[in-house]
Amino acid sequence: MDYSDRFSDIELNRKVENVLDKIYKSEGIRYVRSCHQDDLRGVDLYIFSPNDCSLIIDEKCATKYWDKELSTYSLELKCDSTKTGLGWFAPEENDYYLTLQYMFIWLRANDPNLSEITSVELALVDKYALQQYVLSELGSRPGLSTEKLCDEYFSGSDRNRIVINSDLRLVRSEIAPEWPVNAVLSKKKIKEFAIWHKLFKGENLQSIISTIE
Repeated sequence: MDYSDRFSDIELNRKVENVLDKIYKSEGIRYVRSCHQDDLRGVDLYIFSPNDCSLIIDEKCATKYWDKELSTYSLELKCDSTKTGLGWFAPEENDYYLTLQYMFIWLRANDPNLSEITSVELALVDKYALQQYVLSELGSRPGLSTEKLCDEYFSGSDRNRIVINSDLRLVRSEIAPEWPVNAVLSKKKIKEFAIWHKLFKGENLQSIISTIE
């Protein structure tokens, strides 16, 4: 059994955040980092579009995959440690989670401490569009809650992994205290939904990282 530790990667996350900030600035993206209170509600930054609409973004980055290709991302549908039993990706109306978009991040580095990041790939995706795809593929119906939808797949079963299609799996994890059920999406499918996508590597990335602010 695994136990989640939300604070073990704080230093690595700070390194990634510093690189991301430099990338956003190099792209001319207007943004502000969230305050601690909003961070607890799933928001890492606000990006302002040319017409001053705000994108409310949760950055998703798995730093432990610094030396290998990350081909999927997990999106939490059900979580036993929340008051409602719902995960942050569940479509039900939720006054707590504020996220409207996700910035999926794939990075590579030369060592686990991320002392030299060699590539960063970004995909900005609308949360609602991704939710609708997942729910449609899972066979959701009007009036059926996300919790009951997940239970239909796993109730009375000893299976922890169900393949929905080549780009989507439903996975029940033994991670306390959350005991989550996740929709696991392929990188290919995530990129198909991207509003904005770009890869930074080589001399281009190093020139961005070396910028002194």
